[in-house]
Amino acid sequence: ANRNETKHLSYGEGTLRAEPLAEALRRFARPATVISESPDLESDRAIRSVLVGTTA
Repeated sequence: ANRNETKHLSYGEGTLRAEPLAEALRRFARPATVISESPDLESDRAIRSVLVGTTA
């Protein structure tokens, strides 16, 4: 693990976007598990909504 990480940004504040992962996962007909280590529940909800194709 990278111990240099000093803080988590809320989803949408940084450069991380879930859409590219969602697009890649849709191309495969297999289940996937995505693990989030975010301490922010709203960020988890926003990422999940992108991955499952719902609105936050």
